[in-house]
Amino acid sequence: MSLDVPDDLPVFALQGGNEEGVVGVVLHGHCGHGLGYLQAFQFAAAKYGRFIALQGDRPCDGALRSWSADPVRVDARIRRSLTIYLGHPPPERILAVGSSLGAVVAIALSKKFPQRYDRLVLNSLFRQQSGSGLAGARVWFFAGEHENTWPARLTAESWERAGVTTRFRSIESAGHSDFHGQGDRLMREAFAFVTNDAEF
Repeated sequence: MSLDVPDDLPVFALQGGNEEGVVGVVLHGHCGHGLGYLQAFQFAAAKYGRFIALQGDRPCDGALRSWSADPVRVDARIRRSLTIYLGHPPPERILAVGSSLGAVVAIALSKKFPQRYDRLVLNSLFRQQSGSGLAGARVWFFAGEHENTWPARLTAESWERAGVTTRFRSIESAGHSDFHGQGDRLMREAFAFVTNDAEF
């Protein structure tokens, strides 16, 4: 469903999520669409909690959006949108799912607010990122088999050495920012890992 947010773009919200689970935000890629990305793993998301898909703050063609590089502004938008979705202010910890440029935004959020965004699921990271300031986080990396997996692989390895708990998985037959029809199965595994679920 779509929720109106005063002085901002509408936010896409998951219906029927687990009210006892995590609260999360989905950050789409460059010139992407938040609803479409969330729908790729909506059943896994509902099992693990309640999620919104934020729209990027920069326009592309039509309904597609991209992102600025200001984590303070993005965080304020996330918390305002989650307050409307939940009916009360969000919890102190928010799980961030980012794809491509959205993964870069999620990392920036975690570095700026390490206590709030300490659980990340990152898909199709396209350039290697420093893990400075992220010790103690739990991060799952995806990359499609048919894209350049090395930025995600090398980032996961260097972050593990820096004290970040990481896991990397290549998605069979997938390209950039794609689950190749396997979104729910793969994201159940990722959510279990970053939430430290005993079922993992």
